Amino acid sequence: MAGPKKPSVIKSTALSSAATSAQTLPQSLQRLKVVAKDFKAFRRQLFAILRLPKELTQLKIQELQTLLKNAKPALEKALKANQLHPKDFGCDSIDDFIEKFAMILASRRARAKTLRGFLRSVRKGYRHNINGEVFEWLVLNLEALQKDLRQWAKYQVDLLNDIGRRTRGLSDKALKAAAVKLVDGTGADTRLNGKFGQSLRATDVWIIREDGKRVKFVDLMYVAFETVDGKPTGRISPAVMTEIKLPAAAKSGPEQLGIAVPRFLAAEKIQMTINGEVVTFDPKNVVFATASIPQTLVRAERTSYGAVRSASASYGDDTDINVRTTGKGIGAALYDILVSVEVARINAITEVVLSGGF
Repeated sequence: MAGPKKPSVIKSTALSSAATSAQTLPQSLQRLKVVAKDFKAFRRQLFAILRLPKELTQLKIQELQTLLKNAKPALEKALKANQLHPKDFGCDSIDDFIEKFAMILASRRARAKTLRGFLRSVRKGYRHNINGEVFEWLVLNLEALQKDLRQWAKYQVDLLNDIGRRTRGLSDKALKAAAVKLVDGTGADTRLNGKFGQSLRATDVWIIREDGKRVKFVDLMYVAFETVDGKPTGRISPAVMTEIKLPAAAKSGPEQLGIAVPRFLAAEKIQMTINGEVVTFDPKNVVFATASIPQTLVRAERTSYGAVRSASASYGDDTDINVRTTGKGIGAALYDILVSVEVARINAITEVVLSGGF
């Protein structure tokens, strides 16, 4: 009697290299020498890769790219069915899109210790986190919205420079008593040395605490750099701070923005990515105006893509803008921006990725 039929497989290019020999790989990774072409095997492989330690992130990315190649046709179909394109997510091609997914999955280590636990998280928490990342990609590439954020940042830069000019000559005592002034990330009064210029977009903004732990600060900022006679002083100001949330997570968005500045008091450093480069600043070199900081909360609507709900003239039928506060009855004002992107459409894309296209 013939034995059971062997499953069809594709070789994993990352694990075939000499740099990843069996002598240097953990036992869990040695099981990934082939990628089985069926749903159950895909989930086992995915779980094994995501359980690997942070030190092997680059290898995780390579393995995930190999693992997700089988999902390419299904992903192309899902994008087309939902009237989306890789360019909507900041990608030039479907291969770039898969690589982007590989990178974000590699950075999100599976917390579950068992395959069963991981499968439960894929249906709930883990999937929701990935959905949030995908929505963030969409928002970052919604040019009409980004144009307005840049304009609001310009207004804030003008305000910073005006406050700086008016408080530059004040005595320490007068500056302390001033209601409108500049303060640094430690809460101490500060003066403007030169002026703040054009703002740049910063993403992946983290607070690094004294114990070395990184804590997510906000999803997006436009930051302005101070210069004296055209030369940078090393000081920046968050001209616009933005949280990007799906409906469930958006409930806590205003409060998160409301405590953003006080969170600097416990920070050792603040880290962000600007023009593809990771940069770090000391809180003493981060300047705020006590008057206001344009704060925005960008949420996904539950209606159909492009549906109109008292849409603003700025975005046509893509958004709805309201003004709220960062606390109940108190706090600073924020722009509440509602983007009409049905969450189900985002979920359809991540479903293909997390199921391997099977």
